[in-house]
Amino acid sequence: MRRKDGKSRWLSFEQAKAWAQQQNFNSVCDWHSRIRGIRTANIPISPDQVYASEWISWPDFLGYAPPRWTFDQASEWAKQQNIQTSTEWNALAAAGLPSGISAHPERQFSAEWQGWGLFLGTGNISNIAKSKRFGSFDDAREWARQHGIASFREWRARAAKGLPSTIPANPQQVYKDNWRGWGDFLGSGRVSTQKQVFLSYQQVKDWAGIAGIKSQREWKRRSRAGLPPGVPTNPNRSYPEFEGWPQFLGTAELRGRRKLRWAPMADAQKWARVHGIDSQQKWRAATKAGMLPPDIPSAPDRCYTEWESWDQFFDNGNSKNREWWPIDQATAWLRKHGIASREMWDHARAADLVPKLIPSSPTLAYGADFRGWSSFFGREIRGGSSFIEHVLRVELSHFLVIEPAISRILTVRGRTIRVDIVSSACRLVVEYDGWYWHHGTEEKDVQVSMELEASGWRVLRVREAPLQPIRSNDIIVSRKATLFDKSVALLRHLAALGMVDCDALRRYESKRELYAAKYSNLMPMRWRQFDLAVAWSRSLALKTQSDWKAYKRTYSLPADIPANPDHVYQPAWRGWRHWLSSGA
Repeated sequence: MRRKDGKSRWLSFEQAKAWAQQQNFNSVCDWHSRIRGIRTANIPISPDQVYASEWISWPDFLGYAPPRWTFDQASEWAKQQNIQTSTEWNALAAAGLPSGISAHPERQFSAEWQGWGLFLGTGNISNIAKSKRFGSFDDAREWARQHGIASFREWRARAAKGLPSTIPANPQQVYKDNWRGWGDFLGSGRVSTQKQVFLSYQQVKDWAGIAGIKSQREWKRRSRAGLPPGVPTNPNRSYPEFEGWPQFLGTAELRGRRKLRWAPMADAQKWARVHGIDSQQKWRAATKAGMLPPDIPSAPDRCYTEWESWDQFFDNGNSKNREWWPIDQATAWLRKHGIASREMWDHARAADLVPKLIPSSPTLAYGADFRGWSSFFGREIRGGSSFIEHVLRVELSHFLVIEPAISRILTVRGRTIRVDIVSSACRLVVEYDGWYWHHGTEEKDVQVSMELEASGWRVLRVREAPLQPIRSNDIIVSRKATLFDKSVALLRHLAALGMVDCDALRRYESKRELYAAKYSNLMPMRWRQFDLAVAWSRSLALKTQSDWKAYKRTYSLPADIPANPDHVYQPAWRGWRHWLSSGA
C-alpha cells in the first residue's frame, strides 16, 4: 500500500525484520497475540503477505530457529508420555507439543516411519505391516476354493470366526493388483454387477411387458425369485435411458387415466365422515383393509390440489374456523409428552395421540403467534444453536456460570460477534467448530478469536476432526465421539486451566451420564426406550460394531430398534461397548 506521494507506508523488509527481532517474539502465535498492541503504524500485521517477494519464513523473520528433533528423540519423548494410541497422541497434540515436534510425526519423520506401534513403543503392528505377512494371492485363492466358500457373505462369516494367519480378511485390498472379483477368487464364476453384460433397454422393457410386471414392487418380488440372464436387478441404475418405472413398465398411460377418475375431494370427505374415519391412522387402516371405493384415492394429500392438511380433510374444510387451544397451552402439552421434533410430531399425529384441539397445521392455525417449530415444541434450542452446542451449554452450566441461549459480544472494534457459549464471570467463550461448517474457514475463525481476545475474553475452540487446531489452546474431538466424551474433553481442558473443580469433574466422569440426558426422551415414538433397547441388543451377545452390522444385514431388526442407535439415541448414547456388552 502506498501513500499519496507514491511512497510505501511500510518499513523496508530488513527494517521490519530488525524491529521484530528486537521484540523477542518466540513463535508465530506469539506474534499474532501481541502485535496489535505493540506495533507502530509502519509495521504490517501480515508481513508474509506484504513482503512476499523477500519472505523466507517466520523463524527467519522473527529471529528464532525451531529446535530440530530426530525421530529417536521424538519417539523417546512420546514413550515418556505413556501414550498407547494415535488417538491419545492427537488429544495430546491438541493440548500442545514441544516446539519442533509436529502433530503429524508420520509426515515429519516419513523416511524413518514404520507405524505408531514403533513410534509410541506399544509394539502394535499396523494393518499395512500385517499385510506383508500374508501369503501369495494364488495360495489365498486356493485355500478359499478348497474350503467351499461360495459367496462374499460366507467369506465374511468365515472371517468373523477366524482365518489362518497367512490369509487376509480383505483380500480385495491386500491383493489389489491381482484382484479380478469375488467370483474369480472363490471360484463361483459370478460376475459383479458392474461387469455384467445386459440385454438392451428395449429388450428388457419388452420382457417386463410379457411377464406382466406392473409395478416396482412386483419387479423386486420377481428379482428375488430370479431373473433371466441379461436382465439386471436394478434397471434404473443399469440403463442411462431409464425414464422412470411407469414408462419402463408401460403403466404411465394407465396412471394418467387413473388420475382422471378420482371423485371430488368433498365426496371423499363425506365418505370418511359416514364411515367414522376422523384420523390419518384410521384412514390408513381403511386403505389396508381395502375399504376405499375405486374413485377414492388412498393418498388424498397427493391427489387433490386443494389439499391443506389432514385436519382440514376430516373437518370438511372448516378447520380454520375451529377453536384451538392457545399456542402456549399446546406447547405445554407437547413438552409434557416429550414431543420435540417434526418426526415425533408426525408419529404422534399418525397414531392419533395428539388432542383434537391442537391443529396439525399450527403455521396456518396460529398465524403470527407461530414463531417456528423450535418455539412450538418448547425447545430451548433456538437462534441457530445446534444440538451439540445446547448439550455442552447444559453440561458446563453445572460447573460454571453460563449465559442462557446464544450471546452476542461487542468487541473493542465496535463489532458485534455471535458466540456459542459464554461465561461472563470467567470471561470465557467456548466455540464448537463442526467439520461441515468450519472446514475452509480457518482464517475467519482465527480473526474472530483474536478480536475476542483483544476485547478481554479467553476463547476455547472445540474443533471436530479432521479439522486441525488453529490456536494453541484448541481442543480436537472425534466426529464419532459421544456427546458425553466431547463434554468430558472440554471439562478436562477447563480443569487444567483451573476453571473447573477436579473433584466435581471426577464425580461427573464416574457417573457417565449427561445432565442433558433428559433429552434422550426426545426421539421418535417409534423407537424403543433406550434402556430397553440396550437390554435387547445385549441379549444378542454381539461383541463389536462389525458384528452388529453383520447381524442387521442378515436378520430383520424389530420395528422399534433402530439400525443406527448411535445416531438415534443421542445424547444418551455411551458407545458401542455399552450398547453390546453387558460387562461395559
